[in-house]
Amino acid sequence: MPGIPMLKNRKIVTRISLSAESGEFDGGNGRDVILEDYRATAEITDISWYSGGELSMRIYGVPPEVMNKLSTLGITQSLVPKNTISVLAGEVDDKGQGSLSEVYAGTIKSAHADYSAQPNVSLALEATAGFFEGQKRVPPTTYRGDMKVADSIKVLTEEMGWTFVNDGVDTVLRDVHVEGSAVGQIHDLARAAGIACIMSMNTVTISPYNGITTATPVEISPETGLIGYPAFASGGIAANTLFNPAIRAGGKIKLTTSVPQAKGEFNVQFVQHQISCEMPDGPWMTNVYANHNDYYMAGRYD
Repeated sequence: MPGIPMLKNRKIVTRISLSAESGEFDGGNGRDVILEDYRATAEITDISWYSGGELSMRIYGVPPEVMNKLSTLGITQSLVPKNTISVLAGEVDDKGQGSLSEVYAGTIKSAHADYSAQPNVSLALEATAGFFEGQKRVPPTTYRGDMKVADSIKVLTEEMGWTFVNDGVDTVLRDVHVEGSAVGQIHDLARAAGIACIMSMNTVTISPYNGITTATPVEISPETGLIGYPAFASGGIAANTLFNPAIRAGGKIKLTTSVPQAKGEFNVQFVQHQISCEMPDGPWMTNVYANHNDYYMAGRYD
């Protein structure tokens, strides 16, 4: 007799790491804390142009000593140290077995305890990818003569401690001088070269004007979780699907639907994950906006 399939449970794991300037958590926990098995909601937004991924999150029932420590972070944004947050999400069975994917990594801009809905006290967090790196000035980048833009962006990316991916860029610039933060210099170089530049998940990816050329399209169909029908919006396609962490800004999707004009491959310009756990009726979906190469060029700086 076949076994009964195990139910899937939504799970969100949040890791917060404090900088040396922010000190340590009480109780000998050091500078890192992992929050899991708490009721939580998160809205994660990623856009394929000049913007770091945004996180808005609430975690309920966090121990007071952790909440009090975190509530002091990000009060003055110009002085934000490198306090970071990463979020993993996925589905597990009743034994806790399953696969979690990292869906966000960024700098905490603000954190505070919200007592307005007693007894449902929550920790409210706001974060932006690359926010700390965008505040910290670094030495100028100056080249006389020809310079491969990919080489310069790689150096700046490594100075940030991030991973660099060059997906087919061989553009050469001449007599370059840019100043400011590493993030600002990277975007100035991308703008000058007319290339796509995506900053997400502690990774800088550059590609030719038509987006990430080698990205494998993520299938979206009724069988994979498509919710309702795609809609036409501002020259592109908007679709909702069950939470799918494989959909990334700057990547591609392949839509299969009964709407003829909405079928095919599209470049992803905007992704928003709305997820929750320990909430039976909570959200668990991904909103995506995408379009064709010939309408808009993902991440292009004009």
